[in-house]
Amino acid sequence: MISTAPQSWRMSCATAALVSRFRTAPVSVCRARLVKPVSNQVGEPVSNQVGEPVSNQVGEPVSNQVGERMSNQVGERMSNHEQNGIGIVLPYYFPELHTRANAPTQPLPEPVTASALILFDAPLSAVENEPYLNAYSINHASLDLLSASLPGGHINLITDEKSGDNLVRWEAQLVRYGELYLPSLPLQIAAQSRQLTRSEIHVRVGEGIQLGGIFIPMDARGFSLINYYGPAGTFSQISAAEVLAGTRVNELAGKIVFVGVTAAGTQDFLSTSFSARMPGIEKLATSSANILHQHTLSRPGYLTSLELLPALAAGALALWLGLRLHKRTAGIILAGFVLLIWLLGFSLFASGQMWLHSLGMMLMIMLAGSSALFLRKNDMARRTAKISQRAAVATELIYDERGPRRLGQFEIIEEIGAGAMGKVYAAMDPTLGRKVAVKILREMSGLSAAGQERLRERFLREARAAGALNHPNIVTIYQAEEAGGHFFIAMEFLDGKTLDEIIAAEAPLPLNRVQRFAAQIASGLDYAHARGVIHRDIKPSNLMILGGEAVKILDFGVAHLAQSTLTQEGAVLGTPSYMSPEQLRGEKIDGRSDLFSLAAVVYEMATRQRPFAGENVSSISTQIVSGQFTRPSVINVKLTEAFDQVLVKALQQDREQRFATPGEFAAALQEVNL
Repeated sequence: MISTAPQSWRMSCATAALVSRFRTAPVSVCRARLVKPVSNQVGEPVSNQVGEPVSNQVGEPVSNQVGERMSNQVGERMSNHEQNGIGIVLPYYFPELHTRANAPTQPLPEPVTASALILFDAPLSAVENEPYLNAYSINHASLDLLSASLPGGHINLITDEKSGDNLVRWEAQLVRYGELYLPSLPLQIAAQSRQLTRSEIHVRVGEGIQLGGIFIPMDARGFSLINYYGPAGTFSQISAAEVLAGTRVNELAGKIVFVGVTAAGTQDFLSTSFSARMPGIEKLATSSANILHQHTLSRPGYLTSLELLPALAAGALALWLGLRLHKRTAGIILAGFVLLIWLLGFSLFASGQMWLHSLGMMLMIMLAGSSALFLRKNDMARRTAKISQRAAVATELIYDERGPRRLGQFEIIEEIGAGAMGKVYAAMDPTLGRKVAVKILREMSGLSAAGQERLRERFLREARAAGALNHPNIVTIYQAEEAGGHFFIAMEFLDGKTLDEIIAAEAPLPLNRVQRFAAQIASGLDYAHARGVIHRDIKPSNLMILGGEAVKILDFGVAHLAQSTLTQEGAVLGTPSYMSPEQLRGEKIDGRSDLFSLAAVVYEMATRQRPFAGENVSSISTQIVSGQFTRPSVINVKLTEAFDQVLVKALQQDREQRFATPGEFAAALQEVNL
């Protein structure tokens, strides 16, 4: 059995509908002009000019005694209305609706039978198999009133029980009553206002109803989605007192008028997606306007299956983006997807075309994005934990005449570089079948045991700092361990050239290329600084340019966590030509030191010369501390004064006078034109 309406609403929600029957005065139904229930503040029924009531104040069907007193008078007035071009449509109500067909227990009176739809585009046997709702009994007005009125329709409510909120979203356009198919009151009102006969109403089984030139979409159950125009009060109302006083009667001319009660305490209000207190008669006005203006929403049965595919695709895409892209970038893109899907669903809904369940797709995107964030966080935690601990049992470092051949599980292929901290080898990880770069700490002669230990701690600090970072412009660290008394770091293998190689072969570089490189380096540094990591040694040899000119920041060999106390104030680490004044003075540094170094690298890319050069460390340091350097446009005449001003600000001796972040510096550089 289907629950359809509160008991007290059954016959009072729509006492009558007056329909203009003038062909020269076509019906106009819209939010601004459709007249809602005509009643006074306490819900008194309307009489005289707008038609006699067919229900009492408590919503019970008109009794025989009342009907007898009113029959002749009402019938006469209803006949007069018909002659004056006004048709009255009365509702009926099914006490119960069922999903299974059965023989009716109550015969239908002739006026109700006359409202049944008769034209279907399928054989009767096929129509009988459609899952329409079934009624076995009916409540209706007296036969005198029914005979004097136009064919009516049912006013049963259909609540959305599947969604769990029991909102009134659907209109049951067809209900099966034995072998007859009875329409809803809004459908009948629309048909009467267009002066259509039953022969002009065609049921397209499984699709909808063709009402003359209007098509009403339906699902297999005969349901249509109601397209609410707004909350309660969207349609205008005229009280019975005003109508009886004759002050606003002229406003009803040529309109569809719904006569009923709206005052609190006279009926149960309906819960809809727009309002928790929607008068039942306003719901009928909304459904009627939907039909006449073709605003009824469609919700085909196959749409649920089709929605599943884009939901899964959106979830898979969100998971892929969340795992591949930088967290902030992925978040912005996913938020954009959610907004786009919401706008698509809202546009289809607002245009009256289709109700798309976009919420499922939005939830799938947010769930997949959250899952990606969780997986990345766990992966980072595992990686950091693995880096931060030494191997419980030292593995062997195997040499031959060519050098190291095996380091832990890594098979050494060849040496590919060397630096102040050690040598770098290309190696293969047979466990995962991937090529990696392995950096082995150089043994430093002349250091005390304490000095060696500090060196090892510096080396492991590099691993902890870089291993906790996950950014497209920062090299990825896979593992850090000790093997045969040697500390090593395994990181992603990069196939490209260092920036110092490119500068030596191609500098001065075009401005747009300089800007592109600077933006990527700044992005990686901003990410590291936000997590308390300072590089301390930004220079061209620590910047790898890959295919497609993507930039990777290498060698956090002297990077330190901002909260680390291992490197005491006064310790000078880094390459002199690119070091900031505060770093040379041994002061505590922050991200603006890396900004100064980045500006020195940009200077060199644009001019092929370093801003601070000298024969030895002492002379270079003196120039840096004094802030003496040649403006870039003097060396490269293609550069402008605007470029000079950006570099001068970035290379200020006082860090407070520089840009606040590398990203701010890169943005200012991006605005410079030749």
